[in-house]
Amino acid sequence: MRISVASLFFLGISIDATGGQVVTYPCPSAGTSTILPISPTTESTTIRLPKVSNPNGLCILLRRAAGVGNRRAHVARSYANRQWERVVGLFAASDSGVAVHCEAGGANECDVTLPVLQQGEEFVLEIIICSEHLRQ
Repeated sequence: MRISVASLFFLGISIDATGGQVVTYPCPSAGTSTILPISPTTESTTIRLPKVSNPNGLCILLRRAAGVGNRRAHVARSYANRQWERVVGLFAASDSGVAVHCEAGGANECDVTLPVLQQGEEFVLEIIICSEHLRQ
């Protein structure tokens, strides 16, 4: 039995360009980070990220050298109940390999296509919660 991509989308299942099911990774708790279990590959990978609902929250998707926090590049972000978007820098250009599609994930999630991950690199989610006194 064959199931079409349109049928899977109707059922709430998203398929990435390589034919795999899209996995959802929520932002971590404040003060922590989550290393995404994505292996180096020769193809791009699509993941699903829920938008940050906290009005004082900022979740950042980074690509960094594995195990080293100082060599990192921002890939995308979601903050204050806004959908995910590419950020200024290395991955801002439309040909960077990063694509954000919020229609596929519904009102509260976005599908993010990540560029090829090289050996010795990792994708990480970090969250920052801004206190009210810092915003004034």
